[in-house]
Amino acid sequence: PDWLPPQETVLAPGTRFQMAIGGEQTAEQPGSFGTFDNIDEVEDVRSGLAVRIEWKPEVDRVVTYEVTQAIPVRVGPVGPQIDGGSCRLLWGRWSQLQMLVPTDQRMAYLKVVGIRPIR
Repeated sequence: PDWLPPQETVLAPGTRFQMAIGGEQTAEQPGSFGTFDNIDEVEDVRSGLAVRIEWKPEVDRVVTYEVTQAIPVRVGPVGPQIDGGSCRLLWGRWSQLQMLVPTDQRMAYLKVVGIRPIR
């Protein structure tokens, strides 16, 4: 959101966060964004995290990651989005982190501590 820009920081080892994934994406292929909030269902991903259908058409699992070595990130609240595919406003407002390391290096900083299905 415009009223609170993200802050750059470093997540310490032992920090845990969640990420919604789906389709052919595996837990060993984390995206850029995660949350410190608890994802219970797909609607949390769409509304609370403001993930548009075009960005992630399939969401069926939540991965919990633990940081194994300090990783640079941006943190802040999720801003609202308009999802043209479903013609609705996604409010956001949950916590968000964006990993600032290249895609192919992320698992060097993380380990998977849990994977669970959501509906």
